[in-house]
Amino acid sequence: MEKAALQDVLEEQISSLQEQEFLLRQKRELLERTLMELQAMEGFLTTGKQQLEGQKKLSTPVEGINKTAIVSILREAGRPLRITAITQRAMQNGSIQSEKGQRGVYSIVQTILNRNKKKIFLKRGRGVWDLRERLSNKAKNNAEVPQNEEHVRRKEAIVTSSLPYTTITEGPYTGKSIGDAIEAVFEGNDNIPLTVQDIVRILRDGGWVSEAKNPRQSIASTLSRDPRFENALGEGYRLKREKNSTEAVH
Repeated sequence: MEKAALQDVLEEQISSLQEQEFLLRQKRELLERTLMELQAMEGFLTTGKQQLEGQKKLSTPVEGINKTAIVSILREAGRPLRITAITQRAMQNGSIQSEKGQRGVYSIVQTILNRNKKKIFLKRGRGVWDLRERLSNKAKNNAEVPQNEEHVRRKEAIVTSSLPYTTITEGPYTGKSIGDAIEAVFEGNDNIPLTVQDIVRILRDGGWVSEAKNPRQSIASTLSRDPRFENALGEGYRLKREKNSTEAVH
């Protein structure tokens, strides 16, 4: 009897051990599958990280070079410039390039100015930009007391209103008739509404020269009479939308 009872106990222990072995085998298989999934996920994340780092390496230096080019242009000018003037100078010296030509360079300049307006660049008015370092240096040299925001806005308005026209000897509007030059201005700026004053400055920045005694009046007259243009409800002028839709179809 004792021998039989002992055998029963041993069989129960063996059965228990076999069951535990089966459970351990299942846990091991589960852990192995989990490990394989984690390794696959790690490989995916590593690839994604490498791709992001590669894109960053490709884009960051280019943006840095373009930013440096804009800073150099503003430093050489010694005064605030309009985006169109910065664009023209960048295209002339080849410091900023784009497959889309003038429109692409303009977009690059505009993007970089807006991205760095808190640290590097200072917007002095509509389309007019300067270097913050110039304002800081001037404040130090003149021992100016820090001004409130309203005072700064008034000062910027004065600078903008007195900003001289930029005249270059050759540009995208050189040699064009007044109507064709204005049309090219709208096409190069995505046909956004522009005031007469904006158009005058863009044309002069782009090398357009008029023999008229009052070029501004000639431009205003052309905008009013030429059927290619229309008044944009108080925002300025633009190309007629019928013309845009016709071009889009072709």
